[in-house]
Amino acid sequence: MKIQVIEGGNFTSWLRLSLIVIGITFAVIAAQCNLPIVLARVLLLSGFAIALVGGMTSRAKLLHICSSYPRPAEASRALLQRQVLRSPKIAPLASVLEQQTWFS
Repeated sequence: MKIQVIEGGNFTSWLRLSLIVIGITFAVIAAQCNLPIVLARVLLLSGFAIALVGGMTSRAKLLHICSSYPRPAEASRALLQRQVLRSPKIAPLASVLEQQTWFS
């Protein structure tokens, strides 16, 4: 069984919650335990950073923001279409270039 970490371009709910809980735990350990000052500061800042990542990914999921970028073929096709619209000299070549296998 393969564990999925990313679902629909965002972290899964269990990973987001885990990041928030781990970050808060690090911050509480740094504040409550008698650790050397440098280690406590590093643990506190890393805890805040981990909790921040978990919180921001939760907000991204809430706002339906995903990190799915177009595939290279789609990006090339979109770039070609923009160039065709800008330059009338390329328009006759567009049909030939779209038929090439390296664009699909």
